[in-house]
Amino acid sequence: ELAKARIIGRYQNNAEKSIEFYQAQLNKKRYEIKEAAEYGLAIALYEDKKYTESFEILNNLYKKDKKNLFYLDLLSDLGIAMKQFDGTLDFLSKNHDIMPNNQVVTLNYANVLLEAGKLDEAASVLQDFLLAKEDHFIAYDILTNVYKKQKNTAMMHATQAEIYAQLGAYPRAVDELHTAYAHADDAPLLQKRFKARILQFQDQQDKLKRL
Repeated sequence: ELAKARIIGRYQNNAEKSIEFYQAQLNKKRYEIKEAAEYGLAIALYEDKKYTESFEILNNLYKKDKKNLFYLDLLSDLGIAMKQFDGTLDFLSKNHDIMPNNQVVTLNYANVLLEAGKLDEAASVLQDFLLAKEDHFIAYDILTNVYKKQKNTAMMHATQAEIYAQLGAYPRAVDELHTAYAHADDAPLLQKRFKARILQFQDQQDKLKRL
């Protein structure tokens, strides 16, 4: 029911129609699960930029079910939209301590850290996560944005290379690594790492050609 509410609230109708839909469900008690209808209304209010109203509903839901990842995800979005970074980071940090490799918790935590300008912390969270889940596309995408904001050009291009590699675009991945190499002239160990990765990608490209 929560997944259905998420789809309706975010993708199926426009925000105003979704608000009317869920308000009618709640007023007439025509719902399978009350919490799912309230969650759907919170999403619709968020999409309509009525952040305070959305937060009031969702915060009450979260207090009753603090391990619910649907609620955590939307609370993270609301924290960014309302620029309430401290409170949002506090509850995300606590969840991250409990579930460090959970993708919903980690990606939201990293994204809020990024939006709050805590770039070193965001990079650290994502780097640790990628040690456990080394092929996670979205984590690499967020990390690319972190490096971009840090003006860490070498690592930004190296991380973008990993994204292209996951898409099977090995020539573009190699190009990104060559750019990363050129921007790491003061870090010879990093250049060696980039060279090794270039050889790996070229090998993967050769294997694809032989198929």
